[in-house]
Amino acid sequence: MPARVAEPYPVYALYVISAVYREYSNYVISPPHVSRNTEIQSPTRKKVAMSAARDCRMPPFRREDLVHSIELVLVGGAQAADVLARLFEELGQALEGGLRGMNEAREALAEAVEICYLHSEAHAEAVKLYRLSVEGHLRAEDEPLRLLRAAVERGAAKAGNRRN
Repeated sequence: MPARVAEPYPVYALYVISAVYREYSNYVISPPHVSRNTEIQSPTRKKVAMSAARDCRMPPFRREDLVHSIELVLVGGAQAADVLARLFEELGQALEGGLRGMNEAREALAEAVEICYLHSEAHAEAVKLYRLSVEGHLRAEDEPLRLLRAAVERGAAKAGNRRN
């Protein structure tokens, strides 16, 4: 039997998680005074009835569970697709669960992006840069904090220009 080629799950999973996060991170999901039984429009334009029973049914996403799921997806293999499908199902249920569920899903997606970063090439290179800095092998202008702050400022300015 020929050797199996590694499935492209890790790259695809990172792409999908970041795309979903970008989609829902633009919504501020915390209106000032909404009663527990008010109907609202969700970002997908579905009506969502906020009820205490629905909100209480959904457990919040735990970091340990997200780490475990993302690591299984990144490793690939037969389980990866099932784990990713379950994660998407849980996120979908949370998004249909009223404001509380939407906020939990948004927080989980932000957490998932941070977890994915720990497995990225960018993180590996950042660690190398940090080690060079600690060992004193960098020029002042190449110090990690200076480089990161400058990049964040440029990115924030660009993002601010798009929103205006």
